[in-house]
Amino acid sequence: MGHIRIVGALAGWKRDKSENGTVITLQVARDSSAFDEKSFDLVAIALNDRQLRSFARDLQRAAEDRQIKLWGKQKRFTRLVSQIMRAISRPLR
Repeated sequence: MGHIRIVGALAGWKRDKSENGTVITLQVARDSSAFDEKSFDLVAIALNDRQLRSFARDLQRAAEDRQIKLWGKQKRFTRLVSQIMRAISRPLR
């Protein structure tokens, strides 16, 4: 069996549940004209739970290396800080 290598830009992806894990289908554009024409190669990857967890951690590390925040502040935390700031800024009676 030979190797198939697709080099291109990630255009999108879709995640589906399967009996034994998750299937991620990647849309890959081979070049800019293919991207403009929405002519994508589809690459389906089946991941079991262990592989999915490992892949997710690796993507998180890649984002952290590039200083990209994946998670915003929690709403409760933001609301609490806002209430504290209002209480601090009120004049004393």
